[in-house]
Amino acid sequence: METSRVRPTGITILVVLEAIVAALLVLGGLALAVLGPFVSELIPRPMPALITGALISFFGVLLLLFGIAGFIVAWALWTGQGWAWTVAFVLAVVGIIIDLFRLPGGILGILLNGLIAWYLWQPRVKAFYRKEAVELPYRVTVTRTPTPPPPQPQAGTVIYCTKCGTANPADSRFCRNCGAEIKA
Repeated sequence: METSRVRPTGITILVVLEAIVAALLVLGGLALAVLGPFVSELIPRPMPALITGALISFFGVLLLLFGIAGFIVAWALWTGQGWAWTVAFVLAVVGIIIDLFRLPGGILGILLNGLIAWYLWQPRVKAFYRKEAVELPYRVTVTRTPTPPPPQPQAGTVIYCTKCGTANPADSRFCRNCGAEIKA
């Protein structure tokens, strides 16, 4: 039985921001992919215009693919997909690491990515993405160990029952298996 989950407000804000960035990547990627050969004519270059145009178009296609991936992640964050939480958290941590190499200019990036990582780690956010351990009712598991076989009697310390043949201690008066009287 599935219970309805309430999307945290911060997730809505992150999704909107992610969708805006994805849209800008798609538009920029399309512009570079289509206009790359024309833009290459305007750039002074040490290499031929055809190669420069191809590189600009290739970069545009990469931006377009990143934009499409951004829309997919935004949708998954909106719908509460657990893998999207993981992607967003990993990207925030990677952003922090990259911004550490850009110090002092990366301080704002470190703060923003740190805030995102902290927010994603909050219990209610993790619960929305089903990343928290579910509490199960207390349950005891009983494991049964097999009972060891009775020790084998040593010769001279036992008396065998004449009725059933069971080995009994030497001082027994009755058989422990059938209860018959043991005669010495």
